[in-house]
Amino acid sequence: MQKMAHAGTRARELLDHEWRIGKWLGDQGRDYVSTMLGHNPDAVPPFTVMTLRGEPLSRLSVPVDRETLRMLVAGLLHGLEVLRSCGVVHRRLNLDTLRWDGGSLQITDFTHAQYDGAGDTVSHGEDVYAAGLVIFHLYTGELPEDDPARMEQRLRGQDVLLRRLLAGESTGAERAVFGERTVFADRAEDRPDARELLDRWTPGGRATTGLARAYRDREREGRRNFHELRARQHAYGQRHRGWTPPPRRRPWIVPKPQAARAGRARPRRLSDWTLVAPLRRPPLVRAAAAVTVVGVLVVGVLVVVAALRSLL
Repeated sequence: MQKMAHAGTRARELLDHEWRIGKWLGDQGRDYVSTMLGHNPDAVPPFTVMTLRGEPLSRLSVPVDRETLRMLVAGLLHGLEVLRSCGVVHRRLNLDTLRWDGGSLQITDFTHAQYDGAGDTVSHGEDVYAAGLVIFHLYTGELPEDDPARMEQRLRGQDVLLRRLLAGESTGAERAVFGERTVFADRAEDRPDARELLDRWTPGGRATTGLARAYRDREREGRRNFHELRARQHAYGQRHRGWTPPPRRRPWIVPKPQAARAGRARPRRLSDWTLVAPLRRPPLVRAAAAVTVVGVLVVGVLVVVAALRSLL
């Protein structure tokens, strides 16, 4: 996909920011995130080429079936762990920035992403809370609320699997492993991180899927093709730079020819320029103009004659 900045300086800054964050994630060889293939900030308008797979989760019918849900949640938690391990906070995880192609989930749109710790409110816990809202919606088909206390209350009425993932509810030996930190805690530091959520969902199963590895290889090939195309375009421009024709003179004014003079050249004056004679009108146009003038004169004479008769 080619993403362009049409709306001025702010749009260009967001595009550049998304390129830097996405490029950093891509350089780490990470899966489950949109890959930046190329960036051209000097184009008009500036653009970035990136990979987008499938459709946004907002187009899915919820609640989804259990097999699809299992893959969706696993993909989202793996993507969350990618962001955590790279020190990036997405800050806009929702049904529109998460995409699904039927086999793999992809996190997109890093225009508002920040590095973890960049500010007092920038924390991995933000993404954990947002991911919890998405999982709750996919699992139950109900719309979540942006109120931690209310979400805690609604979570108590769900089945054990969802409570175990989002609230850390466990018994016996599991309590020492998973703890009881909840995704919807008021403070970000009291929420579990992506590693703990992965252990709750798939204990001991954090390996990247073969499908995700295949996507990564294809995206690397796409980035290589983009840079090869840019290099060919640059080489073509260098070869044909001198082919641009000179600008045409204005047709209605030309300089007078002057003899060469010895000594210092004087500045040009207005008298050094002459206007080009206008083009002659076609015969038909001249004839029509003559008929019009004669008609006006005849009408004028008739008006004068009528006025004299009225006076007599």
